[in-house]
Amino acid sequence: MSARRPSRRSRRRAGGFSLVELMVAIVIGAVLLGGAISLFITNRETYNVTSDLARVQESARFAVDMMVSDLRMAGYFGCVDDVNRVTESATVVAGADALWSLAGGAALEGVDNYAAADTFAPSGSAVPANPTDDAGAAVAAWSTVVGSDAVMLRYIRARLPAHQVTGSTGNTVTVNSAADFAADQIIGVADCGAAEIMQVDSIAGTTLTLDDALGRAYSAANNPVAAPMVAVRYYVAANAATGETALFRDVLTGNALRSQRLFDGVENLQFLYGVDTNGDRAPDAYLKAGEAGLQNAGDWSRVVSVRLAVLLRTLDAFGTAREYVLPPLLDQTHGNNNGYNDGFRRRVFTTTAAVRNLG
Repeated sequence: MSARRPSRRSRRRAGGFSLVELMVAIVIGAVLLGGAISLFITNRETYNVTSDLARVQESARFAVDMMVSDLRMAGYFGCVDDVNRVTESATVVAGADALWSLAGGAALEGVDNYAAADTFAPSGSAVPANPTDDAGAAVAAWSTVVGSDAVMLRYIRARLPAHQVTGSTGNTVTVNSAADFAADQIIGVADCGAAEIMQVDSIAGTTLTLDDALGRAYSAANNPVAAPMVAVRYYVAANAATGETALFRDVLTGNALRSQRLFDGVENLQFLYGVDTNGDRAPDAYLKAGEAGLQNAGDWSRVVSVRLAVLLRTLDAFGTAREYVLPPLLDQTHGNNNGYNDGFRRRVFTTTAAVRNLG
């Protein structure tokens, strides 16, 4: 009896897929895999861009808040509302370029569109050529960005009741608490009649011995204060080797200047100053530093508000797609008015700060 032969249909089923079917399946699989990979790459790039832009916004918020906080306090020397009544100890001042010095008669100064050899007017203080890093070590590769503005301001950081003066004699002043003071520190002593910038020689308990005699007695009945001197300078600098830009701040630490690199990615900083010309504490015109109406100490004493704009970019580049044209930085247009095509994402942040102690 012969074995039953399998049918043609059974033989075809047992033979598997044909070459054409396998090729079609491979192509479909490749298309699906390519789509999945493309979607992954797109989502990853979107995440990276969004993450970097979030960091840009965070840096901008901190940078703007920091500058606005200082600008609001510019010119504060207790209840003295006239910088002409602020004097400096002869043993403290190291020349017009001393960051804390009021030798030029202005508690707020600026430089518009910095260029080499520009100085702050009216003090004559120089814009730093080579700032230092956070640790205080010189970094020769960093230099101030040409075309960006710089601002400098001074005030005392009075914190009541800790900084309340309870009495003074000669070159000593007694305060409620000496916790915020240190030897060699620059401080301000003030009441509603006058203010003096002095240097602390030594501290015993709550009594500060100064390097020079006070010009007047400060009676507790007049609510005088003694507080650390604050002197700050903001500007943008770039690393010549890498092109990396950052916001820098020079601060008074003790009796010395210290440079701090605050936020990377800051490319430009612009300021316009609101000047009160009729005494109503409202800005009548917004001027650039050094412009007619904002040149000498008297002009700067009438500043009641400051507009500031900051240009930041992401730290990483994302392709070379052309970015839309950004809004102007106050009075200044961007270096590339047709948009950027270097892959970096940029944002402009602007705000206005009220200057409470001038005007």
